Amino acid sequence: MTTVHVTRRAGVVYRIKLQGHSGYAEHGEDIVCAAITSAVRYAEVMLNDILDQNVQFIVDSETSSIAFTRTDSFNADAENIAGVAVFEGFLSYMKQLSAEYPDYLNVLEVQQDA
Repeated sequence: MTTVHVTRRAGVVYRIKLQGHSGYAEHGEDIVCAAITSAVRYAEVMLNDILDQNVQFIVDSETSSIAFTRTDSFNADAENIAGVAVFEGFLSYMKQLSAEYPDYLNVLEVQQDA
């Protein structure tokens, strides 16, 4: 199962960490894993290449995890609203995917005081 850990600060998504393999099918045939991977790649392109948000992406093949973390302020001001929208859109998509494949994807969300 893949678990998506979402951390919010001041109500804004600050960090998303995905860990584990979905286990839906064999490697190369796993549509859940492919959907997750595609969404992560899209988020990285949007955040760093298009919006220049300087979001840190870390891939750890030993723990089968990918994490992306905001490096700017945590508010939704005019400069950051598009980046906030990408994080929220990613989270919304993970929740929808989890509802469709509950045995293979789980989303956990926590509020962290800054």
